[in-house]
Amino acid sequence: FRWRGENCSTAEVASVVALVLGDQVADVNVYGVEVEHTDGRAGMAALALADGTGSGDVDWGAFFLGLGAAGLAPYAQPLFLRVASEGLEYTATFKHKKEDLRSQGFDPSAMGGDEVFFRDANQMTYVPLTPDLHRKITAGMMRL
Repeated sequence: FRWRGENCSTAEVASVVALVLGDQVADVNVYGVEVEHTDGRAGMAALALADGTGSGDVDWGAFFLGLGAAGLAPYAQPLFLRVASEGLEYTATFKHKKEDLRSQGFDPSAMGGDEVFFRDANQMTYVPLTPDLHRKITAGMMRL
């Protein structure tokens, strides 16, 4: 994906996300999503958490800090996280399916029950993406 004028490797971002989350995550798929009033695509990571791990078990603040500590540039860090309630899908050649995820964007109402989190740089954590927060982002009222 390309965000803030920088090309970002989805494979690199996915490997750092998996490294930081460790045994709490089973699979990671990184892709770019369009955000109104911005150029390029913001990074989004779909996560399949490990068996027995829920989103409430993850320390999202430590994850936020861990991405930077692992050397991932701020522009490459996922702006949105989607915690998949079911595993991630693959193609017949064992590549992650990204098209459906891209087309759904980051709208929590289009996620079929999956939880979505937003990278809040002011709070230095990932926070749940509420409908009100989604509206503010799409209206250009939030600095990304």
